Amino acid sequence: MLAEQYGYEVSALPADRAPGAAEHLRRVVRKGIRKMAVLGGLCAVCCGVAALPGMAGDTRAVVLVATGTFLLLPLLIMVQVFRTMLREMKVLLAHYHWQVWPCRFENESVSGIDIVLLSPGGDQVAVLNCPATRRYRAMLRERRRVRFAGDPRFGGVVAPLSVMEFGKVTRDEPDLQPGTPDEDELARRAGLYPSGRAPRR
Repeated sequence: MLAEQYGYEVSALPADRAPGAAEHLRRVVRKGIRKMAVLGGLCAVCCGVAALPGMAGDTRAVVLVATGTFLLLPLLIMVQVFRTMLREMKVLLAHYHWQVWPCRFENESVSGIDIVLLSPGGDQVAVLNCPATRRYRAMLRERRRVRFAGDPRFGGVVAPLSVMEFGKVTRDEPDLQPGTPDEDELARRAGLYPSGRAPRR
């Protein structure tokens, strides 16, 4: 992988076997379940309020169905998005090792920050979009290096050096220039190649 070619530190074990990785994934799952439970409770309350006791039976049923559909569909979509994100992170962590990259940070906003991975000479290798809270952005900025598990051509998972808390990062546009055969095969198995596309040869 490119990090090894640059002489950067690469962990001996896959990223999901690093100390603290499994525990962080469990925290992510618990947090997601709590959020979905709260939203589900709010949906139930809204349905109850919408179907006022004074309504006729048929009208109440129609209101309940309409309100429930309106509220539950976004919740179901959120559940599916969360499950997909979690599955993708697990696959990435199982296939890639942690790589320690020098970096700089750009375009910070309330919703995230861009992480620019750098070559040993300081040239830009990739710009990764990282959705992040203010607290997480502060942890990332503590040092000018980050842990990265993935392929700079496509994205992966990033974590601060100070703590094992990670999140998925992506590029605006994937770089379809070919790597080595091993790098390309690893990216395929990890699900990083855009669907239906392959690197240019």
